[in-house]
Amino acid sequence: SVKLPANTAIAYVKGATDDEPSALSTLGFDVTLLDADTLPDASLDRFGAIVIGPRAYARQPALVTNNKYLLDYVNRGGTLIVQFGREELRAPGLFPYPLTVSLGNQDRVTDEASPVTILDPDARVLNYPNRITAADFSGWTQERATYIPRQFDPRYGTVLAINDPGGEPMPGALLVASYGRGHYIYCSLALFRQLPDAVPGAID
Repeated sequence: SVKLPANTAIAYVKGATDDEPSALSTLGFDVTLLDADTLPDASLDRFGAIVIGPRAYARQPALVTNNKYLLDYVNRGGTLIVQFGREELRAPGLFPYPLTVSLGNQDRVTDEASPVTILDPDARVLNYPNRITAADFSGWTQERATYIPRQFDPRYGTVLAINDPGGEPMPGALLVASYGRGHYIYCSLALFRQLPDAVPGAID
């Protein structure tokens, strides 16, 4: 029963071991695969969103060089979703506002049934095009999130907090910031595991 946004054209930059584009196509999105080398000449504004796959900045180093074109797209009104990375995301100038990617195992949530706390139930990202509640985190596979940022500029809005049992809740797994006329989303959630497995809540 998933609802799609008005503009179903999205661009996707593939990351490592990344099957998300095929899952998104199956849902009804018009997915265009982008190579990082082509960003300077690409017509990005036609896309309702651009999605960067997990560890794509390591798999396609040209993303670091051409990242400014992605931020310009956001500034003009686009939505950019960047999935998790590691050392490659510590290069300067990749984020619209300061954000430090965590690298330790303590910044992962490996229990797929770990508790999820909704911090901002009115956040647009949790209400359009589908309403997301704690129930959508049932039935996940293998893990919740990986390399969750702990240090980030207050202009990033926190949406939810997660932790392994007995651990400290971490609010950085899904960060949303306004930038110019658009929105920048940093996502540490393990969607790359959930979408190919057709986990309903992750698809929403």
